[in-house]
Amino acid sequence: MTASTALTKLLKRRKVMKNLKRLLKKTTGIVLSAALCFSFVDFGNVFKASAESTNIVTNGSFEDGTTEGWVGRGGVETLTATTKAAHTGSYSMLVTDREKSWNGPSYDLMDKLSKGQSYTMSVYVRSVSGQSEASLSIQKTDDDGTTYTNIEYNTPINDYSWTKLSGQYTLTYNGTLSDLSVYVEASS
Repeated sequence: MTASTALTKLLKRRKVMKNLKRLLKKTTGIVLSAALCFSFVDFGNVFKASAESTNIVTNGSFEDGTTEGWVGRGGVETLTATTKAAHTGSYSMLVTDREKSWNGPSYDLMDKLSKGQSYTMSVYVRSVSGQSEASLSIQKTDDDGTTYTNIEYNTPINDYSWTKLSGQYTLTYNGTLSDLSVYVEASS
């Protein structure tokens, strides 16, 4: 690729990103890409057991026009499959109407993870407007009560590029496991 071809591509990309930025500033919330996989390689990917090479949760490309099992964690959010921006493919999930930082998308992991097994989790996120911080976390309820574990915490995100949140999680619990979900939250 010549220097002029590379420069032309860069200038086109910047123009597209500026137009996208203007469009997205009209909405508040966070956008999740088609990229949640435990070893989330794209929300069409999923959670992977560290010792295995296959995804154990299939979700997240949003290419079918739905939120594919993701629900609002606070009960006030609106989750929508959208073509306004996408990490891969044509769709992503847009989260709007949030009232608190912990309001965001959540995915039920009950009966999907095994006790004692380690998992790699990742998701691509971006802000709809401006700068923010996002976290990928686990909510778990067992005989000891409800706990929250950060997989990746308060990572800076922005409205012009996708940011990968990723980390390891090993499922442990005491007694009976009655709730297990992964969720994304953002500061604004």
